[in-house]
Amino acid sequence: MNAMPRNGVEVVSFGCRLNLVESEAMRQAALDAGRDRTIIVNTCAVTAESVRQARQSIRRLAREKPGAQIVVSGCAAETERAAFAGMPEVEHVLGNAAKTDPAA
Repeated sequence: MNAMPRNGVEVVSFGCRLNLVESEAMRQAALDAGRDRTIIVNTCAVTAESVRQARQSIRRLAREKPGAQIVVSGCAAETERAAFAGMPEVEHVLGNAAKTDPAA
């Protein structure tokens, strides 16, 4: 089992290069906000396969890192908000406008 480090923020990115850049900004914003044991899943909605992979990864992360808070953001979080919010593993779903806001 991969334990989540205390005071850690992990980001898992799907999709384009922009998501990779935004993911680092989101990780830093979460650290600055004092988030602890948080995993941010930055999703992509270009294909149904990318959405499926994100959902699969969320379930895997929850099993591998119990106690971590999983936050879902990105384009698939916008287009599939209810589906992600309905996942018991997901703590919070952030739309694109809020994803780099430390207060969110």
